Amino acid sequence: MKTASRGTTATKKRSTTPTEYAVNESPRPNGKPSLSEDELRNHGALASELKGLNAAHASATALANASPNSQVGRIAAYRDTVLSAAEAEQNLTDAQDALAALESQDVRSVEDIQTAIDELNPDDPNYATQLAPLEEELAAATTYEADLAAAQQKVTDLETEIANSASNENDALLAASNGRELSPEALAYLHQLLDVPPPETATAEPPADGDVATGDGTTGDGTVEGDLAATGETTDPLVDPSTES
Repeated sequence: MKTASRGTTATKKRSTTPTEYAVNESPRPNGKPSLSEDELRNHGALASELKGLNAAHASATALANASPNSQVGRIAAYRDTVLSAAEAEQNLTDAQDALAALESQDVRSVEDIQTAIDELNPDDPNYATQLAPLEEELAAATTYEADLAAAQQKVTDLETEIANSASNENDALLAASNGRELSPEALAYLHQLLDVPPPETATAEPPADGDVATGDGTTGDGTVEGDLAATGETTDPLVDPSTES
């Protein structure tokens, strides 16, 4: 018998696809960069917006050894927060796969097996033969239920960690930027400098199928919202027919 798992909440997956704001060339290539004038101009604008965050150009050694209260140290803390969130998301995927594998197993519950043992007749000449496989099954089921509970708890813990990661990332970014909000382009550029996954970007929800209100009191086909002619109705549902003359 399968044991029901705890409900899990949907989690957002961090995209590993470069955003539309990512630059095509590495900001720290080996040798002199070969960029067009437009790309150089774009880099200049992004660098201007980053201000102190341009310290992200620091080497990995400098980032690792920086004082926590220094500009480089705060940038390193932001980088580590982003990497931790990405690692947690991968760990959650692995944990969910492991939980699904456990849940797919058809294992009798400990209670059912114990009931079967209790129903055996100790005076039966075959009692020992009947008891041995049940005791073996009971031990396996006990281990299974412990593993299942641990897998469920791991998924729950990782979901909580990921739910808090967005706030942690934002706090670390504000500390590194001295309280400034970055444009999506600048944030994507910063992530590229730090060699971390691209930031999540908001996407607009597609309009619903059918007529959509345009905001001027009409639907997409030009008819007035609630227009009787548009709906085919001959009686206004807001008017009591008995009161009409």
